[in-house]
Amino acid sequence: MPYPPPPPPGWGWGWGWDDDPFWDFAAGAVIAGTTAAVVSAASQPDVVVVNTATAPGTVVYALPPNCPKVVRADMTYFTCNNLWYRPQYLSSGVSYVIVAQP
Repeated sequence: MPYPPPPPPGWGWGWGWDDDPFWDFAAGAVIAGTTAAVVSAASQPDVVVVNTATAPGTVVYALPPNCPKVVRADMTYFTCNNLWYRPQYLSSGVSYVIVAQP
């Protein structure tokens, strides 16, 4: 009985899809892109957007940047963008209530 023919080239050994240098480059590009996106997102500051048409009584949990502190009649307020905020202290921290100009 004759021997069976040899397997075709690349079957079970030799060059395969995981030996292609393109896949190494693609995997490296995906890892580099993901790392760059994570680093970029981590370096961006939090942005607080406040609607200037907000009604009095609305509670916000962060003030816009550079809000000066104003004391009137022994009450502390902050004013930003023509809105006045009065701090209130809760068990979870400080929040601010939008109030009419004192």
